[in-house]
Amino acid sequence: VETKGRLFLNPPKRPLEGVPEGSLLEVIKSVYGLLDAPRAWWEEVTKFLRSLGFQHSRMDVAYLVRYREDGSLSAMIVLHVDDMMIAHDGSTTCKQMMTKIRNTYPMGEWTDVASQEAGVQYTGRTVSLDGSKIKLSQTDFIHGRMDELKIPRDKNRKHTDLCTPVEHAEFRSGVGNLHWVTSQTRVDHAVNTSKLQKRQHAPT
Repeated sequence: VETKGRLFLNPPKRPLEGVPEGSLLEVIKSVYGLLDAPRAWWEEVTKFLRSLGFQHSRMDVAYLVRYREDGSLSAMIVLHVDDMMIAHDGSTTCKQMMTKIRNTYPMGEWTDVASQEAGVQYTGRTVSLDGSKIKLSQTDFIHGRMDELKIPRDKNRKHTDLCTPVEHAEFRSGVGNLHWVTSQTRVDHAVNTSKLQKRQHAPT
């Protein structure tokens, strides 16, 4: 990804092969950690996907779709930073397209969801296949990130007393986790979560 503007840096302490001591290096590609890196990556990957025939969905710019000549859907891609989830119709055209994507971005590990009985983790969700059905769950997130908020009993405190700053922070964190889960997979708890959100300013 081309960087915008000119940027220079000193070489690392460990000598670089072919770089004379005292050299100054010029950054010609976007570097992880720079302010423009996320935008540069987004522009790069979406430009490439559009060259393969994908177009942004009107529902979400991070959701791209590809259509056949008859107007039917052939492939879908969901982007989240440098995580990519792809679904396609299994045609030769789409398999060739997948090869181009993998060769262009040989990053991390490409996993076929259908080959994983327990599914795969993607942005806090477990995605699995059950025949022709796609299932989403957040069991690992719930068990790993969500715990009961334990408040020490104190006979001198009333139920109307405001939370301490620590309790307030834990409450906000807990409600944030609840909101994430109810907005994704557990809509059955959305009403109770909404009630808790309204109390975040001054919980008791």
